[in-house]
Amino acid sequence: MPLEGAEIKELAPSEHGYKHMFSVSNRSFEFRMRASSKEDMTKWLQILTDEAESRAVFGHMDASVHKAHAEQDRVVSEMTPDQRERYEFFRDERQFVRRLTDIAEELRFKEPAERKKIAPTLMRHMEIKPCVYSPLCGSTEVWRRIHGVLYKDTRVFNTNERCPVIMYFLGARGEIERKGGVRDANLDVAEYMHLRFDKVDGVFESDNEGDENDPSEKDSDDDGD
Repeated sequence: MPLEGAEIKELAPSEHGYKHMFSVSNRSFEFRMRASSKEDMTKWLQILTDEAESRAVFGHMDASVHKAHAEQDRVVSEMTPDQRERYEFFRDERQFVRRLTDIAEELRFKEPAERKKIAPTLMRHMEIKPCVYSPLCGSTEVWRRIHGVLYKDTRVFNTNERCPVIMYFLGARGEIERKGGVRDANLDVAEYMHLRFDKVDGVFESDNEGDENDPSEKDSDDDGD
């Protein structure tokens, strides 16, 4: 269970006489626990609360429990354009990965017979940000931006405890122009990020000496992943 954005609270003594009880809950789960003493419970409440309220810059993923606050807005508003571009890239990728796992989690609570009908609809309405990629590839693999969702091909498997899902996406590559105006379709993930985001005060580090312009990005033919 992710602690990010979770609600942590002390519970009143139970009808069975249990003391020092507290709960940790988010959109999907709730756990109730008992500490050995009042002091121990206080420590756990503080530790868990700190963890739940951390990462304010990116905001909490579980909007049903927590909403973005003024501190997050202030930090983002003070970023330079280049800092904001990097921030938005990591934020969007983080949200993309979270949505993938949320879909599998949502299906887990549905009846097995319903899952295969619901899954394509959930995938169809999945929002794809302009610059997200598959989290399953390594840094030396070819960069492929997620361009769309092949929702009709979604496959669901039923197990006793989980709901594995095979998701298919349409990818695009070769979107950054290199030296001489050539688009490199074999650019790997690490090099793409270096070329795209390694900027200082608006200056782009390019293969051409003295060239301080951002690389132009053009639409490319889509490669199926």
